[in-house]
Amino acid sequence: MSRVRVGAFPPFGQSGGQDHSRATLGLMATGGIDHVCVGDHVSFFVGAGSDALITASWVLAAQAELPVYVGLYLLALRHPVLAARQLATIAQLAPGRLTLGVGIGGQDRHEIEVCGVDPRTRGRRMDECLRVVRSLAGGTSVTFDGEFFALRDALILPAPSPPVPLIVGGRSDAAVSRAARLGDGWLGIWVSPRRFASVVEQIAEQAASAGREPRAFEHGLNVWCGFAAARDAAREHLADQMQRFYQMPFEPFERYSPFGSPEQVAEFLHPYVEAGCSVFNVIPCASDPETALGAVSELRALIGARSGPILRAAARAQCRAAAQGRVWGRALDPEQGSMSAISGHTVVIERRFHGPPGSGHGGYTCGLLARELDGAVQVSLRSPPPLDRPLAIERDGDESLLLCDGTTIVAKAQPTALDLDPPPPPSFHDAQEASRRCMGFVHHPFPTCFACGPNRAAGEGLRLFPGPVEGHGPVEDHGLVACTWRPDRGLADGDGAVRPEFVWAALDCPTAFACDLDGHPIVLAQLAGRLDRPIRANEPLVITAWRTGCEGRKQHSACAISTPDGETVAASKALWIALREPKGFGAAAKHPRGN
Repeated sequence: MSRVRVGAFPPFGQSGGQDHSRATLGLMATGGIDHVCVGDHVSFFVGAGSDALITASWVLAAQAELPVYVGLYLLALRHPVLAARQLATIAQLAPGRLTLGVGIGGQDRHEIEVCGVDPRTRGRRMDECLRVVRSLAGGTSVTFDGEFFALRDALILPAPSPPVPLIVGGRSDAAVSRAARLGDGWLGIWVSPRRFASVVEQIAEQAASAGREPRAFEHGLNVWCGFAAARDAAREHLADQMQRFYQMPFEPFERYSPFGSPEQVAEFLHPYVEAGCSVFNVIPCASDPETALGAVSELRALIGARSGPILRAAARAQCRAAAQGRVWGRALDPEQGSMSAISGHTVVIERRFHGPPGSGHGGYTCGLLARELDGAVQVSLRSPPPLDRPLAIERDGDESLLLCDGTTIVAKAQPTALDLDPPPPPSFHDAQEASRRCMGFVHHPFPTCFACGPNRAAGEGLRLFPGPVEGHGPVEDHGLVACTWRPDRGLADGDGAVRPEFVWAALDCPTAFACDLDGHPIVLAQLAGRLDRPIRANEPLVITAWRTGCEGRKQHSACAISTPDGETVAASKALWIALREPKGFGAAAKHPRGN
């Protein structure tokens, strides 16, 4: 692993045309910055964007010193053969001066839709695009028959020489697996140093299991930074530009975005170097472009002075992780799909995420598995999920995953088709009123349940209290129950999107309140769900659930999470089993009504 490289995106707020842009590139080159970073968007929120490969071509032609790092290119929105031709052309004109980071996007669902791509398929499309681009880079004829692309004898010549490195970006476990199988490294954003180190280890293990050499991989971080002599001023520069770009408040990003003097920013980034980061792509925010680029230049010198021994230690740790992967991993074919390198990953269900006392919340547990797969997923619970100890995620055939506690199978997940036509949701006000009638305030089998327990304080649980909706009949006659939900910011990842496992938890408990309980506690046996788009922290939502059938002790119900204007953003179908002995259902203390 070589020294840490520090590149920069040209500072925001520039104007002045090509002459000003060339002057900016000159400042970056004379300041010792290692590379120029460019981004990619087609139509981001308000229609903003630029094509990264066109921008990269201009930057490379405008100066001869600095290479270009694309971070990130929305490859899943493009045809892979056309992208491969663009890369081959750039490599011919500027050999060895381009690194391509790729990602699936997702902050703006509409951007993906206007490109004619179903947002729910972008992960699988990315896998196919990467396979095609990598294959075509070899300079031989490629025939490919996939879900989204079918090629016969496709050929791109001359092949890029040297090859263009393909760095996979994304925070999800699916993105980490994609980097191990199909990338030359990983590019993170909005992650802690601890998460960064964990990803580096996971990639080393999974790559080794797939027969790849992880020591050649390069891992980086896109990071927004505010620079000024006074921290308050640096924060102001950073918050203003991030809020304008992402169209949301700065606070969710703050813990991942350093600000202050170059020394203070370097101190913040130092743990990432210890975690194995060897590339920083800085998005600098300051009072003017010259100040921003001068700060990045100083930051590079500060990081470089401390990085040598740390990187050597990180390389040794990565080699150990790869060796461990060869010991326990199976030799899996990287062409078998997104499942091929997941085995060996572990998760821990913390005690606060329990349903019944002593076992993990069913929907939350299902979500931990479902987030590893694309599209709609069905999860069957085989045994109570244990708390506070590592559980292994193992591959089961070509498309299924198992969650295992030693030799005990806790849950099984597999892709499914979830055909559900939810009824029109009640208004936000009517859902609030329905919640006041929730029977859980009177008696509740598990009053400390993470999702629906009335004994959970605000911020410690989801506090979902579905009650019958007036005018829709009693629950036992397939009437509706409903409640409202404004997800707490603590449930979101760095870009403000609620993490999938928490959405799955919200899709679970309301389906129980839609069942005819008849004094018997019920346990979740199976949950099938789909997430139609990311849910934002503090977004006002209506959750509706309804009973769909009953077979002896088996009860079937469904749930939809909707916006106040009726857009369905997530949905589920549940199978509940009534316990033979109604233990403890009526024993819970009474609770005051209302939220």
